[in-house]
Amino acid sequence: MSEKKTVSLIYIAFSFVIWLLFSEIFERLATYIGILDDTSWQGLLIKFAPVVIAVLFYFIFWRMHTFTNYMNGVVVETKKVIWSTMKETSSATIVVVIAVIIVGILLGIFDWFSSLVVAWLVGL
Repeated sequence: MSEKKTVSLIYIAFSFVIWLLFSEIFERLATYIGILDDTSWQGLLIKFAPVVIAVLFYFIFWRMHTFTNYMNGVVVETKKVIWSTMKETSSATIVVVIAVIIVGILLGIFDWFSSLVVAWLVGL
């Protein structure tokens, strides 16, 4: 896939997130001010305004050549990355999980011991 198509897909995904965000904001605002009828002009505005905002965001980002050039560079550099294999990733994950368990146990022992010391000191 070419860089322009990838950047375009990124913009579409971003516009979708913007649409979801503004849809939720407008729905909550409509509920707050009491516009519950979807057939009125206010209800239609609440439904279609997020779509218009998302399309505007898409075209604004697409027209910003510096940002588009930056995103093209990000895509090119990402293609150069040597990604780890599934075996490397799973073994690294196992190491991290074991390390977290060990540190958790050590912190639990330290916490238990320090609570004994504090209880002993308070009891004096």
